[in-house]
Amino acid sequence: TAVATGVAVIEPAPLTGSDALTKKPPLPAHDLDAIENRKRRALERAREDARHINVRVTVRAQLIFDALRKTMPCEWNETEII
Repeated sequence: TAVATGVAVIEPAPLTGSDALTKKPPLPAHDLDAIENRKRRALERAREDARHINVRVTVRAQLIFDALRKTMPCEWNETEII
């Protein structure tokens, strides 16, 4: 069996395996106001999208309406898009 002698450590090896699980790097800082604003805008968009769902039409009609709504103002009048 060979034995290495006179070996100097230049830099520590990267963490692997179980060492990596116990020594986690710190999380980056987060702008909590920006996160809250993003959440608020997402909820507003979701509520607006929900207001435009028509349960009396087919899935295909709803998909057409959703695509149109992205390009022009439109709304449902019963089962017709106006």
